[in-house]
Amino acid sequence: MVCGDRYKYQACRKTASQTHELFRYDNERHERPHPGHCDPFHKHTFDGQVEWGGIASLPTLFQVIEELHEWWEESGRHMHIGEQI
Repeated sequence: MVCGDRYKYQACRKTASQTHELFRYDNERHERPHPGHCDPFHKHTFDGQVEWGGIASLPTLFQVIEELHEWWEESGRHMHIGEQI
């Protein structure tokens, strides 16, 4: 088990000119805390949304890797990442 004070799990894909964020879990504090949430644990999604799940929804690193694998199976493999077109 890993214990820590601050964390960030980030998945992104890179092209020659840009980095495209897929999702990120972190506990960085925002300037304006989200109403009704007592802790800073949240997820940023590729469409710019923030999901406030709290520490109870904090995934393990293995779960994050599984989520990235699911994204790859559903979407990533169809983007020709790493191939020259």
